[in-house]
Amino acid sequence: MVDDTRRRTPRSEVRERLLAAAAALFAQRGIAGASLDDIAASAGFTKGAIYSNFATKSELIVALMDHLTTAQLDATEKLIAVGGRDEASMAQVIRTAYGPITPERRAGWALATELRLHTERHPEALPGFVRTRLAVHDQVRGWVQGYLALHPETRLALTPDEVASVCNAILAGLALDADVPGTPTAGDLIVKVLLAIRR
Repeated sequence: MVDDTRRRTPRSEVRERLLAAAAALFAQRGIAGASLDDIAASAGFTKGAIYSNFATKSELIVALMDHLTTAQLDATEKLIAVGGRDEASMAQVIRTAYGPITPERRAGWALATELRLHTERHPEALPGFVRTRLAVHDQVRGWVQGYLALHPETRLALTPDEVASVCNAILAGLALDADVPGTPTAGDLIVKVLLAIRR
């Protein structure tokens, strides 16, 4: 008689575990250094679990980019929902969202760098990467537009799109310089820039 008491891992959980394992291994070893066998084993499955969820490694990578971006967008939206949209609250949201380079943030930046480099060598993954970057850009632009709608007395020397580009450029640039002495925290610098461009 077949033992039906063993719980079959839900497909959604399998997928989540595979994506988490891929993120960790790609950050540690690089995309080329982490095989599908490695990812499956790290997640506690056989390689068959990967092919049940992703047709190829490239498909896994694109799914990972989408997954990470959704998590990032959700986390920052929750910060705004709790903090509010007055100037002091928005400044705190920015400082938290673009905070110091902790070990977790460092791993995230290593992963983002790996994903970007992957798109240079595998152009078929570029549309997925662009889509995720546009989603982040749109979120920051939305913050600016939402703030300006509530505070019509505020004028900025840059458009909301330009502000979003500046914020993301500051974060990317300072992440590269995180180990350079004297490098400011991205959140603090972004707040200073936003205050400086008010008219």
